[in-house]
Amino acid sequence: MTEARLLHDRIADDILQKIRDSVFVDQLPVENILAVEYGVSVPTIKKALGLLADEGVIVRIRGKGTFVNRGGMPFPPDIRQDPRTGGAEEDGHPGKRQGGVEVSPDSRNKPPMVGVILPVARSGFARRLLSGVLEALSENGAHGVVDFSGGTRERESEIVASFLRAGVDGLIVFPVNGEIYNKDLVLLSIERFPLVFVDRWLPGIDVSRVVAQHASGAKLAVSALHGAGHRNMALVSVTAQFPASTESVVERTRGFIEGLKDNGINPGGEALWIREVNESSTSRDAEEYLADKLRQHPDVTALVGISPDDVPIALKAARLAGRSVPQDLSVAGFDIGGECSAIGDLFGEGAEDFPVAWIDQSEVTIGREAAGVVSRLIGGSGSTEVIEVPTTFHWGRTCSAVQDSQQRHVHAMTADAGIADTKVL
Repeated sequence: MTEARLLHDRIADDILQKIRDSVFVDQLPVENILAVEYGVSVPTIKKALGLLADEGVIVRIRGKGTFVNRGGMPFPPDIRQDPRTGGAEEDGHPGKRQGGVEVSPDSRNKPPMVGVILPVARSGFARRLLSGVLEALSENGAHGVVDFSGGTRERESEIVASFLRAGVDGLIVFPVNGEIYNKDLVLLSIERFPLVFVDRWLPGIDVSRVVAQHASGAKLAVSALHGAGHRNMALVSVTAQFPASTESVVERTRGFIEGLKDNGINPGGEALWIREVNESSTSRDAEEYLADKLRQHPDVTALVGISPDDVPIALKAARLAGRSVPQDLSVAGFDIGGECSAIGDLFGEGAEDFPVAWIDQSEVTIGREAAGVVSRLIGGSGSTEVIEVPTTFHWGRTCSAVQDSQQRHVHAMTADAGIADTKVL
């Protein structure tokens, strides 16, 4: 018993030293790998990690892994006593700590201040979301400070630390994409700091979130297209804007597949046109990929884009493939309609309310709901809230009903391509 205890003690000490030496920076290897590296059993590794977790050196998230906590140093005693408010004093300096950052001590008796972190400023989605957040915060007597991560986890962490030092009372975050979670946000969630995610979320992390009903939006689009006579549709994702692992993309894909099934269509593998992209990928690559898909599948009469960027690429690809929109091909997508409504008609003619068929996520409502949740958390509700905002589908000029002439055209094209008849994807 003593030798086993000493063994996992020694392993815990060695892991702690590796954290201090920055061998382990953000996340530790999985337990099986550690067991191989140290030549011991997995239960011994579990005991060693348990010691480090008890000291606050690491944070273990079920199903996600083991994360380094604050550079590997334990929580100060006052933080362990009250992780939500922090300690009253440390080293003789009044103040409190959140997420390992000492925050401003003079923030009491002031209107609540909420930090808002979005990926970019230029998108219409972000602007509409932000307007909802700031309007509702103002109505609740709170102030908002805003910054943009540029879509990088490093910048996101810098902003979190900066906001905490400034003494924000809560955070609203549109989290950066990625397989690896932002450690700083994970730690704040554990400390029960008032934190709300919008549009995306981190599975397994207990954080309030306000999101659109992504799956329902995709279903609405499929049902509308099916009602207009479309029986062969494809879901399109050809840009790097949203990795396939992003939860919102997973939900949109699920909704599309379920929408097909609900309307009696058996979805095959070719119903998903999801292209692998990398740093060297260009818009032209995406256009040619979609154009080739359209040539290979002349029976497809409708496309649904996962991201706003997918729609204009699909329209250009249709031209490359010799398909007319909406006569030969209908195109719809998430978010794009609001952009086109703001800048005018995509086709250079008279502007209409909805020149592009689109799934509307009601970003202003998402922003307002997020402001309400963070205000309640700051007020001490302490409960995790999950709010799903309904989506709507707007029929636009990029979609039309399937005509008899179109069906004849499809049959002719499939015959020329050596396909016996129109198939159901």
